[in-house]
Amino acid sequence: LLRSAEDSFSGLIATALDGRIGAQPLQLRWLDREGREVSETANLVVQSGGYSAEAIQVGPDRLPLLDPSLGQAETAMLAAIWAQVGPERLWQGRWSLPVGSVVTSPFGGARDYNSGQLISRHTGMDLRGRIGDPVYAPAAGRVVLAEPLSVRGNAIWVDHGWGVYSGYFHLSRIDVIVGQGVERGTYLGAVGNTGRSTAPHLHWEVRIHGRASNPVQWLWRDVGRLP
Repeated sequence: LLRSAEDSFSGLIATALDGRIGAQPLQLRWLDREGREVSETANLVVQSGGYSAEAIQVGPDRLPLLDPSLGQAETAMLAAIWAQVGPERLWQGRWSLPVGSVVTSPFGGARDYNSGQLISRHTGMDLRGRIGDPVYAPAAGRVVLAEPLSVRGNAIWVDHGWGVYSGYFHLSRIDVIVGQGVERGTYLGAVGNTGRSTAPHLHWEVRIHGRASNPVQWLWRDVGRLP
């Protein structure tokens, strides 16, 4: 939790894609003005996302990218970035789509690559695009990664504060640098077909404290709005 006003704290929580369904206990502990520890327990109700499943066929030239150790190594490297929690919420209001509006693969689905060679979950959403189509920042933040990766291809990650990060994969161009501040609508790069990809598209991902969050939710409402 981060201080959001003189006498209040706020934070965001994302549930794991493979987490338990139903009521989950949440325990809060804090120190009062006299330094005494106070605790309170509440329940959060986790509902099923109703996620689908899909089979994906990767061509011979990209078969090495189905090696699970490659994805695990990349995720471990990125986890060190996601662990950094900026105290300031950099975005305001609802987010916008980074490219187009046609979803070719939704968030959360189970993925079977090449008849069982790799089984995974889709931690983002895929948006249709042609190679070279511009990709724009959906909200304000700061670039923390902009480089080629093995599985994710040419990738960009943006820190939006409060432990919230957004990622953009398979790009043909990267046109921002680490440390650069971006606003909603800032040009980031271009759609491509790099990494473990079967056709030109943008994989757009949102993480909260390292947990994957459905990007669609960020289009519906201001997730960070306080009551």
